[in-house]
Amino acid sequence: TSRTKRMRTSFKHHQLRTMKSYFAINHNPDAKDLKQLSQKTGLPKRVLQV
Repeated sequence: TSRTKRMRTSFKHHQLRTMKSYFAINHNPDAKDLKQLSQKTGLPKRVLQV
């Protein structure tokens, strides 16, 4: 089975700052939190998930 390799996302400084400050408070965001973070950063939820 060959899967297509996903492109690596390069983050902007403000996106990294937003994510770091959020994940410092909450290491395990739920779907609602991921949606909020997605709207703040402009990144899709899939990119925000580890």
